Amino acid sequence: MTLRALLALPLLLAACGDKTDTSAVEEAWTCDADHEDWERCSDGVIEWCHAEVTPPHFHAGADCAAAGYTCAELEPGAAACVDQGSACEAGEATCEEGVARTCVDGHFTVTPCGLSQECHVHDGHAECEDTGGLDDDSLCEAYQEGHRHEAGLATSLDEVFSSSSHAPLDELVEVHLPDQAEAFIHFPVAETGTYRVMFDAAGVFSGVLDAAGVDQGAVAGAAFEACPEQLPEVWTASLTAGDGTVPYVLRLGPAAAQDLVLTISLESTR
Repeated sequence: MTLRALLALPLLLAACGDKTDTSAVEEAWTCDADHEDWERCSDGVIEWCHAEVTPPHFHAGADCAAAGYTCAELEPGAAACVDQGSACEAGEATCEEGVARTCVDGHFTVTPCGLSQECHVHDGHAECEDTGGLDDDSLCEAYQEGHRHEAGLATSLDEVFSSSSHAPLDELVEVHLPDQAEAFIHFPVAETGTYRVMFDAAGVFSGVLDAAGVDQGAVAGAAFEACPEQLPEVWTASLTAGDGTVPYVLRLGPAAAQDLVLTISLESTR
């Protein structure tokens, strides 16, 4: 969340009351190359624009309504969950159990940090800051504690860039495999290097593809040494980034229908 967005929040909250979605920000915008990573509210959910692929599309982020919060569009391109039931004073900000909370106009904005982020308070604002990835022990601990980022799967390569099938790096992503059918999910590659893909079930992975569907020759490795029972299957693939972030695709199945947890990380650059 930007400082400019936080400063815009008092006017917004005064206008929106306890609505699940807000329309105080009147400026309309379209998900395209000029609006990469911009956010909006849709049915109580923060959606963000993914425009580095064709066609550009939205991905679901935090579900404010499900958590009992208000989804607030703070300015064009910036949205946040707001805890209307909270009470706080100007300048108050906290980091509580990996959640960044900043007080604006008597209420806290609520931003859960990702597994590879840490919450820090600077000048009255709580922010989630990247740590550069999880160490092995922290990843295993997060798995055992049930931390999950839920995502969807596409049923064909043609649909993978126009659906909710997006896997962020350095997260434990949970998906549901269809029964005896291929499924696809894409992920971002911003740096050229070797990427590691791990699964909590064996026999479900069938390849890493580029956006055109060309197999990238992933190599099988041993089970994850830090917690081999939890993450028994590991693959690596050498992937190339372009001028910006390049999307690649995991192909899964065919396999029996099941819930599957996977995690993707940059192992080394080249």
